[in-house]
Amino acid sequence: MTLEELATSLGFPSFPSLFAIAIALALVLGLIIFIPILLRVIEIASYAYSNSRIRVMESRIISEDKLREMIEASSLAEIVAALDGYLVKVGKDISITQPFGIGPAIGYLSVKYMEIRNIRTLARGIEVGLSPDEIRNLIMKVGT
Repeated sequence: MTLEELATSLGFPSFPSLFAIAIALALVLGLIIFIPILLRVIEIASYAYSNSRIRVMESRIISEDKLREMIEASSLAEIVAALDGYLVKVGKDISITQPFGIGPAIGYLSVKYMEIRNIRTLARGIEVGLSPDEIRNLIMKVGT
């Protein structure tokens, strides 16, 4: 049995008219299913935006632990080191929580920034004549 014979047996003059009716029914059924889902998504999206705004307003830029670490620091270098460590941590967190967006790029750039900072620290330590142990204490651990 050919498609033309199938269409004729169902009472249609030709297969294209049967196909057009089938497509129209599929579209109508699809819209009946899709429109309520779309309306629900739009409703949820408005709440998601409000919730994210509230979370941002309640959040802190620097955690309590890092703030306490900076207050207890004895020098400006320790405060800068604490802030740099926090920058890397935030970059890693963003890269993990948003793997399909800009997160991996932010994580990569924050780690590269710390690597450059460590190379500068190494060069300055050698230039000033610091011992290898003193230089190791100034270098921040990046990566793992």
